Amino acid sequence: FPSHDKTIIDTSSLNEREIERLVYSRITATYIFRELFNSGLSMKRIALDGYQEDDFWGWRVPMRDPVSGRVRFYRYKNLNQPFEIKYYQKKGVPLVPFYPFLEFACWLDVMQDSSIPIIFTEGEKKASCLASLGKAAISIPGVWGWCSVDFQKDLSDFVSEDRTVFLLFDDDIKTKPSVRKALDEFSIFLHRAGAKPREMTI
Repeated sequence: FPSHDKTIIDTSSLNEREIERLVYSRITATYIFRELFNSGLSMKRIALDGYQEDDFWGWRVPMRDPVSGRVRFYRYKNLNQPFEIKYYQKKGVPLVPFYPFLEFACWLDVMQDSSIPIIFTEGEKKASCLASLGKAAISIPGVWGWCSVDFQKDLSDFVSEDRTVFLLFDDDIKTKPSVRKALDEFSIFLHRAGAKPREMTI
């Protein structure tokens, strides 16, 4: 298993296609083992409210409270391709940010130290990749997911006090006006909250 940090993990339960996807994501092997495998990275059958039971290979994403670390609920990242649905989430569960495990600090430390920059990106997998490389990254559940009251309340302690924040959306921002508009309005929201937003591109 190719890795960036010399960690050897048992991939006997994964096929070649699945291993390639993990390597391509650039998430370090240590992070994959601790965070993804232990959270439930496997082929299984799942049945969630509002969805048919499907053959599912993917990641059971732990949506944690940033202060206590308690898992509030799980989302399911579908890694099968092609797929109609990228993420599964039970009906009625609010959209909240995803806070990946950080190597260098806990999220409470980040909350209290506004000198630490934060990267906002789309999708739990990209946020995990950035976190595994030593960055404080928070995932947005879709380009307009930040609009919900629950999401904004969750972020309130992270986007004040002149903190520099980077917005790293997918490259379809160049071709889809709706994605461009979502990033611009999110930037306005962050600025009004007291943060210093900066745009990054893939």
